[in-house]
Amino acid sequence: MLSQRLFYRDEPSVHLSAFARNRKEQFVRSVGELVEKSCAICGSGSFLDVAEVDRYGFYYPTGLCRDCGNLQQRMYYSNEDLDLLYSEYYRDIYGEVSPSELFSIQYAKSRRIYDFLTNDVSKGGRVLEVGCGSGGILKFFQDRGFEVEGCDLDTRYIKYGRTRGISIACQDIDGMATSNEFDLIILSHVLEHLINPRRALEKLKSMLSKEGMIYIEVPSIHIVRSNYQSNLLAYFQNAHFLHFSEGTLENLVGSAGLVTIQSSKFVQLLCKSGTKKHGISNQFDKMNAELKKIERSYRAFGSMYKCRDIGRAAAVNLITKLGMKSAIRKLFELARGCRSCRRV
Repeated sequence: MLSQRLFYRDEPSVHLSAFARNRKEQFVRSVGELVEKSCAICGSGSFLDVAEVDRYGFYYPTGLCRDCGNLQQRMYYSNEDLDLLYSEYYRDIYGEVSPSELFSIQYAKSRRIYDFLTNDVSKGGRVLEVGCGSGGILKFFQDRGFEVEGCDLDTRYIKYGRTRGISIACQDIDGMATSNEFDLIILSHVLEHLINPRRALEKLKSMLSKEGMIYIEVPSIHIVRSNYQSNLLAYFQNAHFLHFSEGTLENLVGSAGLVTIQSSKFVQLLCKSGTKKHGISNQFDKMNAELKKIERSYRAFGSMYKCRDIGRAAAVNLITKLGMKSAIRKLFELARGCRSCRRV
């Protein structure tokens, strides 16, 4: 185990409302035993234990594959329990975003996706997005001359997306049936949720046009230090089965018979069909070193990050109660008091 603090304890490390805590406890009582999993990339069953808990206080046994360096859950929910999580509990525990809010968030992030693709995707092609939510990303592409369609499972988001002129089917990857071929398939923050990502990529590969490409975006280990203050407990969450690096994602797409065109540590990756499946490079040493570096950084700066967050929360609370001008005046008074104390 990387650290003592990553052992299991039934206590969230992030704020949960009383309602969310109650729904979490209901879900725990409703599910069966976790199921042992082999590596989703190479099929190995040999893991180095990394953590046992996620940010919400769920039991979350996370392992690093010794044979390829893939970081994933070595035990996870059954398919039935996953269906239960997403259909009844996910939004209540994670915090709900309205369909219109999600649409706006997606539309805003689409510029980053579009810029990443600009040199490789011609205008006017056919685009499919899997797990498209309210369809904000598809709307961005539609506004630029693309023919678009999507699929999702949340009927509220699907309904809203359709009111914005987006064709969205209520189905998952396994249930997809279309005669269309696509010039671009988008998987934005979807792949990390899938228990069998290789099978999903192989199916999507068969739906590409001759020059078609798949764009993948996932959260990555590379951003834990910058986006999560080096806190793995803030990064790990029970809805994620896989935890990618740039190298392990390239291993996955290669094992599905896809060739990486370009990638970044964000992780953003663009790939296309290849003539044969590529070998898997062992990323174990790189991933293990990165995880240790993250944990060392948290031990060195974790207290500072906590103090900063507490200070920000206090400032926001003060502004909310007193208004901006009064709050700033109060903060200056506190600062002068601190200087006086130092002089004494």
